[in-house]
Amino acid sequence: MVAAIGYAPVMSDALATSDSADPTLGTAVAAAPSSRRAQVDTMREALDEARVVMLTSVAPDGLHSRPLTLLNVDQEGGLWFLVDADEWWVPLLIDEPNVDVSADLHGDGKWVSVSGVAVLTDDRAVIAELWTPAASAFWESKDDPTIRVLRVDPSIVDVWRSAPSAVGRLFAIGKAIVTGESDDVGSHDHLVIAAP
Repeated sequence: MVAAIGYAPVMSDALATSDSADPTLGTAVAAAPSSRRAQVDTMREALDEARVVMLTSVAPDGLHSRPLTLLNVDQEGGLWFLVDADEWWVPLLIDEPNVDVSADLHGDGKWVSVSGVAVLTDDRAVIAELWTPAASAFWESKDDPTIRVLRVDPSIVDVWRSAPSAVGRLFAIGKAIVTGESDDVGSHDHLVIAAP
């Protein structure tokens, strides 16, 4: 059972960048904010509409991804989820805590990838704080002993932006093909998050 349990936004603080071409999209890498607060605000803005994200973790046979509901982004940039300790992949996070959280917000013309370190806890007060009515689809109550809090502390955030509509994206790509200038195709922020 994968926990996908509602959304309660509260967001955060941290990240650095380079100014170069992004070979993956052919877009210019935007100058990212330099202060940790501004970088976290950039990440929070990018994830503002994210509800369900993909969390990718390491397993003995390779990488595995699953959808999770993003419940919170705290003031330090931590991404918060509720997960079930009985899921096969959850205990693996103890030995292999490096994860990636990705969000496809193409309706808004944004794609986000947050690489970081997973931290698990069974803090009942935090579980109660993150609990939403939708969580009852996965657990009988917030007192279920299998519920764990998963926090992802970000280290690298990539945000790609383009025109929010398919027509707008096609127009920008067509213009880039004709003019040879790809500035309107989109932008890419690469943020390296400093520890708080």
